[in-house]
Amino acid sequence: MANPESQKTCALCHAELSGKYLASYWGDAYCLDHAKTAASCSYCGRFVPYLTQKDQKRMVEPISCDTCAAGAITEAAQAIELALPLIEWVETLGVKLRQKKFKIEVLDRADFLSRKGGRHDPLGLTMSTRIMRKNKVERAVVDGVAFLQGMPRTLFSGVCTHELGHVWLVQHKILGLPITEEEGFCELLAHRYYTGLDNDSGRFYAQRIAKNSSPIYGDGFRKLHKLEARVGFEQILKSLLRKKKLPL
Repeated sequence: MANPESQKTCALCHAELSGKYLASYWGDAYCLDHAKTAASCSYCGRFVPYLTQKDQKRMVEPISCDTCAAGAITEAAQAIELALPLIEWVETLGVKLRQKKFKIEVLDRADFLSRKGGRHDPLGLTMSTRIMRKNKVERAVVDGVAFLQGMPRTLFSGVCTHELGHVWLVQHKILGLPITEEEGFCELLAHRYYTGLDNDSGRFYAQRIAKNSSPIYGDGFRKLHKLEARVGFEQILKSLLRKKKLPL
């Protein structure tokens, strides 16, 4: 909440604001009542006109505000174009991919949730096949990476970076990590990407990773973040490549 020094207008209903009002991360001002009734964007938290919280609970697909919808990734061609520089970026960190070409898809929620062959993250999925020989993994192949349709560009880029972490782990046969460590490593990559942007969107999504209450994604990230501060990112990569586990 904030108390305006000068007259403001609600970003949602455009009513004049006096006294206390809601102030979003993005600097928008809202009437206090909207916190109890208005739907909010699934991606950035801004309030969304014409939809209520009851509407949102009934909807299967994520809700986008106008800002996020304007830059939404809706087709595979867009995703591929964005993925190429992200592959180059993770490789500058030492996350070298053995194969840089793999199938990339952008799917609606029903299709996304129906996919098998990998672990479902909330917004992305890396699908892989393990080739076994004498009860051991001889090699692992990335079949493709799928993304949920409709993510804004900045969010998509972080999710793609996260999935590239999964691709790297699969390609290097680092397959036995506990789920919190696997997701924590991938979230660490995404967090590094977001903080490197040095803009409001990057800071917002970096903060969301850091404050995530999930025992898998949030706790996993915080564990890896502390480990990085103690031993360094390069040592984490070396231990994963040589020992297939995190350093002590």
